[in-house]
Amino acid sequence: MVGEEPIKPCPHMKILLSALADDTLTGVMRWFTEQHARGCTRCGSAVVHLRELRTQLRTLNTSSPIAGELRLSEERLTAVEVAWNRIDSNPPAPAIEE
Repeated sequence: MVGEEPIKPCPHMKILLSALADDTLTGVMRWFTEQHARGCTRCGSAVVHLRELRTQLRTLNTSSPIAGELRLSEERLTAVEVAWNRIDSNPPAPAIEE
């Protein structure tokens, strides 16, 4: 949103927070991530915003006033979600400092 500070979750929690937001995290890792997000305002905000964003993206297909022009086929929407989940589950390699 305009004028808001960017949300910067703890770097080591980004992938876990994303998985928590889309409800794919389970077991001890889910519990750990939920506990961390409850106690860390940055990570708690990140989960809220990720969930809002995912909801907006999923509803864009049907709720947009110009949805006829923007509508994704079910096949394409599924491909986007698969790609999104693949990106979430494959963190970038750490930068090498010289």
